[in-house]
Amino acid sequence: MGAPWPEGSGVAGGPPTIEEKIANARARHWAFQPVRKPAPPVVQHPERAQTELDALVLAKLDAKGLTLSPSADRRTLVRRAYFDLVGLPPTVEQVEAFVNDPGPNAFVKVVEVLLASPHYGERWARYWMDLARYSDTKGYVFEEERNFPFSHTYRDYLIRSFNEDLPYDQFLVEQLAADQLELGDDKRALAAMGLLTIGRRFIGVLDDQIDDRIDVVTRGMLGLTVSCARCHDHKFDPIPADDYYSLYGVFRSSQEPAELPLISQPDPEDPQYKDFLEQVSQKEKALKEFVRQKHVELLTHAREHAGEYLLAAYDTKDITEDDPFRQLAKDRKLYWQIVEKWRTYLKADERTSDPVLGIWMALAALPAETFEAQAPANIEQTAQSGAVNAILLKSLKETPPKSMAEVCERYAALIRDADGAWKNILEAISVIEAGVQHEELARPEKLDDADMEGLRLAVYGPTSPANLAESAVNEYRDIPTHGRLTQLRTDIERVQATHSGRPDRAMVMLDAATPYQPYVFKRGKEDNKGAEVPRQFLAILSGPDRKPFEHGSGRLELAHAIASKDNPLTARVFVNRVWMQLFGEPLVATTSDFGLRSDPPSNPELLDYLAATFMESGWSIKQLHRAIMLSATYQQSSADNPEALAVDPQNDLLWRQNVRRLDFEAMRDAILAASGNLDLAMGGESVTV
Repeated sequence: MGAPWPEGSGVAGGPPTIEEKIANARARHWAFQPVRKPAPPVVQHPERAQTELDALVLAKLDAKGLTLSPSADRRTLVRRAYFDLVGLPPTVEQVEAFVNDPGPNAFVKVVEVLLASPHYGERWARYWMDLARYSDTKGYVFEEERNFPFSHTYRDYLIRSFNEDLPYDQFLVEQLAADQLELGDDKRALAAMGLLTIGRRFIGVLDDQIDDRIDVVTRGMLGLTVSCARCHDHKFDPIPADDYYSLYGVFRSSQEPAELPLISQPDPEDPQYKDFLEQVSQKEKALKEFVRQKHVELLTHAREHAGEYLLAAYDTKDITEDDPFRQLAKDRKLYWQIVEKWRTYLKADERTSDPVLGIWMALAALPAETFEAQAPANIEQTAQSGAVNAILLKSLKETPPKSMAEVCERYAALIRDADGAWKNILEAISVIEAGVQHEELARPEKLDDADMEGLRLAVYGPTSPANLAESAVNEYRDIPTHGRLTQLRTDIERVQATHSGRPDRAMVMLDAATPYQPYVFKRGKEDNKGAEVPRQFLAILSGPDRKPFEHGSGRLELAHAIASKDNPLTARVFVNRVWMQLFGEPLVATTSDFGLRSDPPSNPELLDYLAATFMESGWSIKQLHRAIMLSATYQQSSADNPEALAVDPQNDLLWRQNVRRLDFEAMRDAILAASGNLDLAMGGESVTV
């Protein structure tokens, strides 16, 4: 047939464009259609239906000549409910109470007791924690503390949210943008943002961290594999790379603050809290003293070698590539960053009229081959055209330099004289060790001689390339210094991560002061820059009137777009996950992929009924559990039926409850409960065993 393109292909017989793929998917794919609540169908045996949900199941069974299985016996049913809702076995007394309750609402009462149990939140938070890739550690890291100090605050937030039946739409919004909500005095909701911050650190690779956040949000909440569009348009789904980088821009515009916000106020008289503060203070003091020491060493180096840095700046003034420029600095045992600071500093127009550097600028413009012949006249001309430092002018006129190397040596000698006129470096170190800030070291009292003061300011002035801030210690560091800094910071992090007296904090993200302007990374490479894209929601879920996000990073707008009743995916994806936990099999087989490659739901009307009633109930997860568990479909026996098995071997039509194994946690807890060794304590830090 010549391998024809499918119907709806792009222009000129080629493959469809991404715009055509989006339009086709929106028009045809079941998951992108609006959620519509189906009308209750007419069934052959309405007496078997306890709820509207049952009628939707019976309608499919009627078409195949099948019906629901009888209800499970009461002992089986009560154990099923307990394990499903709280993950724990019922006691003998609880089983007998249900078995001997003749009332029509006996099972309703069991369900209500379990939904009110604090262990309900533990059980169902555990399922969400799987989606959120929850862990107490950061994965493979090189030099930082590997434990998350406050991962337990996210876990406790999830448990509390399920127990309090926090509406699911609000649940999603808080996990993406709690920092931008009006929370009042109760700041515990800030811990929700652990969803974004608790993932792997990928050895510090920011692009991979952002990709991980995009993936957990889009697959977990929307059932879309958006991360597949990182390097190119999605191969199957209507998700262009533009959309991936729109979301990339949202998360790139969000940052983890250096100090996480408190969500509980510590007792200042608590001995453990006092010990925590004391240990942190000691570790921070050790770090501060080391940084001060290294800062003095760095300042000393930059000032004592000012002449060498001037010469390096001259010798590299025409070099534009990084590698040869940095190699020259390395060969001369100089910091390339300081060389670059001098190069940038000397390019400024105002340097030409500077009394100290103006004459250097004039001499640096001379050709090297005629430098010795032209230098005297050049010095004289510069002196007549403007103010020149008298000490410097005298030195250069008495013995004219023969090269720029000699000029730089002359500068270095005169600057050292000016520096010595103030104080020697041992005095400077004693000042630093006494606790004086680096600004005071950088700005000593002025010298009486104005020309001497001008020379001193060449390296001590507030804008001088040799006057480095304390933060430069982090940038201009050798391997031993880097190792010691890392160790001292890890010591602080370890106390903050493990000390039992630390107050709880929320692992939040905050919007950057200036939002990042995203652009497409061609082939996923940041330095292979493609077209700029706005921060906005996915095209397939937005329609033709899509608008860029307007507020900060756009995280809050993204959250509202995901948690919208107009979004056809959010409710469907969640009710499908809940159904899977209660039946062992989902209605849509690929729970995290509702894209074009997914199979349609085994019962589309049932899926939409659950999604619609879920949103109608105010996104109540507990009400969703009631709707499913109080149905005859859920309460069926799992006994075999040869006739039904022959027609529907996979039980897609739900003619019985699926046979399910206990998951590991429920099995473990059941064994501990039977032995009387189950610890039911809730909340707080994780326990290492």
